[in-house]
Amino acid sequence: MLHGKYVSLFYLKLLSPESAMEIKEFETQEIKNSKIPWVISDIHRNRKSGILHVMGSNKKFGRRIYIQKGELRFALSNQESDRLGRTLVEQGIITESQFTKTILKLDKKKRFGQYLLEQNLLDETRLNQVIKSQISNIIMSTFDLDSGLFFFEERELNLPPDLQHDFPFGPFMLEGIRNLRNLFLLYEELEEFQEQKIAMGKYPLVPVEKLPLNPQEAYAFSRVDGFSTLSQLEKISRMEKDPFSKLMLALLCLGVVEAERQKVLEFVNRFDKPEKLTSEALPTIALAHLTKQQTQDREKVIKKYLEIQSKTYWEFLEVGSKFTSEELRSTFIKLNKKFHPDTCNAEHLQDLRSHLNQIISHLNLAFNTLNDPNTRRTYIQKTNQKEPLDQHNLMNKEDRLKLAEETYKMGRRFMLQEELFNAYRYLEQAQRLSPNDSRILFDLAMVEMRNPKWQAKARAHLLKVIELAPTHGKAHFALAQIYMESNAKSQAVNHLKQAAEYDPANEEIFVLLEQLTQQGKGSFLDLFGKKKT
Repeated sequence: MLHGKYVSLFYLKLLSPESAMEIKEFETQEIKNSKIPWVISDIHRNRKSGILHVMGSNKKFGRRIYIQKGELRFALSNQESDRLGRTLVEQGIITESQFTKTILKLDKKKRFGQYLLEQNLLDETRLNQVIKSQISNIIMSTFDLDSGLFFFEERELNLPPDLQHDFPFGPFMLEGIRNLRNLFLLYEELEEFQEQKIAMGKYPLVPVEKLPLNPQEAYAFSRVDGFSTLSQLEKISRMEKDPFSKLMLALLCLGVVEAERQKVLEFVNRFDKPEKLTSEALPTIALAHLTKQQTQDREKVIKKYLEIQSKTYWEFLEVGSKFTSEELRSTFIKLNKKFHPDTCNAEHLQDLRSHLNQIISHLNLAFNTLNDPNTRRTYIQKTNQKEPLDQHNLMNKEDRLKLAEETYKMGRRFMLQEELFNAYRYLEQAQRLSPNDSRILFDLAMVEMRNPKWQAKARAHLLKVIELAPTHGKAHFALAQIYMESNAKSQAVNHLKQAAEYDPANEEIFVLLEQLTQQGKGSFLDLFGKKKT
């Protein structure tokens, strides 16, 4: 909710009803411009104290991170699952009955944990372990955010001693980035460094000796020489792409390594509109010159990528529901070889590299889930429905919209390259994920209009666009063209009139309108309810 140009009302609920957070005005910044790991690293570098407030784009995800002279001390969340009592119950440390009895005894003088200690439900060491783990999870959960708002409330902290915890900064940040689940964010953050030479950092936040690097990570780090680019280092690192990328992002954030043109945080309060997608902004592949085999290679990758959200785990792994462990392992290895980025490294597949990475990640997730009897049982319970499984319904709204946007961009890319078959597949998938997005519906209709057999589909989608955005001049114009093709003249004229009103710069509208009116009784001016002079 914006107030003025630069200030927004940033509202977060605290954890309990008796301690609701005030509504204050702060200058906020968008997470899409400055991701949280960079923000926390910058605060640490400048040894600042205060509270970092973070809100996800769905306005329901709220976090407070307490920082003292650059060191992480404490964190709070507004999520029910992050509350101490609920965590203790889920871990089997206390029972539901004990949890309820403790809640009923609470007052403002004592915290929940103090009551647990007094009732000897657990000892202080165990309590501190759970609290510290809970704080870590809350902070690290913000690392996956690629949209939303944040602001840093710089002030002295007055936390009680028992709420001040020590988190070794370097190891904590390394572990948090290792656990990143948002691969879109990961590769977006590293994109600008891919062709830059990577050197040892001049002013690291922590010495590399204090980072718990595993042997693979240590070897990859040892390859940094100041002459190799990030993409070159990946090839000689002996690591898979995802772990290598996470390591490099962590080392860049911590200043242990640096690029020729290091990422600089600009703390500005902008609420920019998304950049307009143009053909110049997209990598292009000469699709018209591809051989039949190369085209088929691309279609296989795209088809498998779209299956991520439309297939169950066993369908994605291409095994029956009554598979054996040997069958599962065999098909997993076969699919890994088939879709691994190192195998699919031909030039005509380079623009699909991020798709291949996501396919491999999903293959690993599916295999690990089905290979373990406990996780397989849980997954089957979640998907054991009478209706056919729709994977989209298993996603939260924020993730679904994020995937819709990414899929829409790929559809637009193929539209601009005139690869209509793939454009249609991506746009159709994006429309399923976000059925009321007028941009997606309009572009989907534009592709459908190119196929004479899909005019009815295009008309239905354009009518939906107009229902959602009545002043969409281009939709009215496209719909008029469909009606002209089917000789529905009056409907064509009606939509051309509205197109002319909402998109007056489009001269083609007026040319078609004049042609139609000359064929009928009325004049061009009569259509607009004006009298001839």
